[in-house]
Amino acid sequence: MNKLYHYTSIETLYNMLEKSIISDKDTQVRYLNMWATHIKYLNDETERELFTDALKKAVSIYAQEHNTPLGNEQLKELDILCDVDSYIISLSEHQDDLNMWRGYGGNGVGANIEFDFNNISAFYSTSKSNQFKMERTYDAKECNYFQPEECEIDKSLVERVGYYLLHKKKIKNSINSDEIKIMRDIQDLATVAKHIAYISEKEWRFICKTSSIPKHIMSKGIIKPYIEFSIPIEGVEIRFIDEKHAADINIPNEPFPIRGRMVITYNGDRWEHTEKLLPSEQIEEMTFPDERWKKF
Repeated sequence: MNKLYHYTSIETLYNMLEKSIISDKDTQVRYLNMWATHIKYLNDETERELFTDALKKAVSIYAQEHNTPLGNEQLKELDILCDVDSYIISLSEHQDDLNMWRGYGGNGVGANIEFDFNNISAFYSTSKSNQFKMERTYDAKECNYFQPEECEIDKSLVERVGYYLLHKKKIKNSINSDEIKIMRDIQDLATVAKHIAYISEKEWRFICKTSSIPKHIMSKGIIKPYIEFSIPIEGVEIRFIDEKHAADINIPNEPFPIRGRMVITYNGDRWEHTEKLLPSEQIEEMTFPDERWKKF
């Protein structure tokens, strides 16, 4: 994609602009300062486990097929391999989408930030980035959507992880190159795996690659880690809902089918969920009450 979009509130946009870097040189290059949140602290706390749970299951089956079920130490090591440590910012293919405005754009009174990757790439290919010692510390990757029970894992990855766990040489206080590569591959795939319920958002993600020490912010009673990184302003355009289209945010909601329910359980040290689909004759429609958002 050449262009992607980030919907946010006015408060968040203000914080971005307030902390943005402005050079004191004659080139006047500016950067939009953004905050990448740790994947464990996103709205859907279980999404990082969508891929890793499926991988653990597939690797366990691989070990059984090779007549060597995973022992406790190997299971602990598999948990370590699957401990995703990514910082991300969510983007969308939707340039101007009512649901995105309602859900993420401050109920229609926020902002939509456009990222033009042609201009961003051009910046990093010129001497400007070298002049200000700026390096591209992120990737933009498209999300993949799955039903939890249908999350497909590449066979070669399962074989690599399974073989590694079954044949690893015990080297104390050391991480070998195979382990590092496996962890990176798992992290890359797990970071963009999402539940099929969110497919309409057409999400992409900025995935930070920086080794910076994370900062922390208190949000809704939770201390959340984040990493700051900068985007050249040449590749950014900020949009708002203007007066001409302000009424669009109050378009009546449309009905949608209720196809099942989510069952939440607490298993000792973690929350889990399963989906229970309804028979076709029990599927009903529901419509959310219409919001009456006002532009202040």
